[in-house]
Amino acid sequence: NYLRSILPSESKMLVIPNLYFDADFSTFGYIKDHQGESIRNGDEIWSKNLPWSDYHDYLMLAAVARKLDFQSFLTLVSSDPKCDIEKLRSISFSEMESRDSACDIKGCDLLEKTVEKDRPFHSYNHPSNRLMIELANRILKQLGVAAQNISDTTERLKHPSLPIYPVSTGKQNFDENAHMQAFDVYSHEYKSSISSIFSNFSSKKFAFALALMDELL
Repeated sequence: NYLRSILPSESKMLVIPNLYFDADFSTFGYIKDHQGESIRNGDEIWSKNLPWSDYHDYLMLAAVARKLDFQSFLTLVSSDPKCDIEKLRSISFSEMESRDSACDIKGCDLLEKTVEKDRPFHSYNHPSNRLMIELANRILKQLGVAAQNISDTTERLKHPSLPIYPVSTGKQNFDENAHMQAFDVYSHEYKSSISSIFSNFSSKKFAFALALMDELL
């Protein structure tokens, strides 16, 4: 509203959505320090770069804290859903609808038209090329600008590509070998920094991950 108020009268304004959807990543989030600041991938607490950059799987963190090995963790995340996955998706859509209310192009409309077998998001705020191209096409259409086909199909926001678990989504999208390597890295890093991580760690998603693990173990 402020930007609208200061634009010249002849200007046009197009408000676009923030493409964010976390239903497929309900156990993922950021780890914060004792001051409430996110602990980033490049911070000194870690001895190396982490596979999922600034993102962390709270379910994996809980598994390491409870001394599960990778095979036990794999069995856990590959289990049938132990939560109301439709409710989780509904909440994510509702949050997107709320953000869409101020937008001229609706993120929910873009997402609902995606093909289920494809990954519309690599992480909760890393949309696929297909979603971004559709958004760009709609922007150009509203502006009256002709769109051009893009020949380079390399996914622009694929890092990190977070795993999608059957236990929390009813779907599976991760490579077991790559996931085992990630588990080895995070196990070492979490064990080395467990006191620092848990000194002031609180999150609704972490509470959800712990409750999910309690039900499975």
